[in-house]
Amino acid sequence: MGALLRCCECAGVHGLIIPKRHTATLGATAAKASAGAISHVPVVKVSNISACIKDLKSRGVWCYAAEADGQNIYEAPLDRAAAFVFGSEGDGVSRLVKESCDYTVSIPMFGKINSLNVSCAAAVVLSYAAYARHAL
Repeated sequence: MGALLRCCECAGVHGLIIPKRHTATLGATAAKASAGAISHVPVVKVSNISACIKDLKSRGVWCYAAEADGQNIYEAPLDRAAAFVFGSEGDGVSRLVKESCDYTVSIPMFGKINSLNVSCAAAVVLSYAAYARHAL
């Protein structure tokens, strides 16, 4: 969670939304791993991620699920207000949450392993999204 917060802060993310249940804690270890980002990135815990996505979409935010079977992140439309959903490292993004999103995006993989851990994937996706949004 600390590494994820650090990625979010470095990419200029406005906030991090996490599920109330079945998620890593925001304790001392996460604070240390965040290198201070925990003080700059608001974290909100919600009961229902799908309902949160619906609310974000009603406010004009486009929602992207980061999953292995999606559109290449480097070809996705990122010139808009965006929220990214990263699933658990074991199960990925749930079917219901994925269906709630506007797009499913993927990072191209060229090695023998087909995925990155969640904080590494977030670093790639969020950094590219920030670059794409600010460069356009």
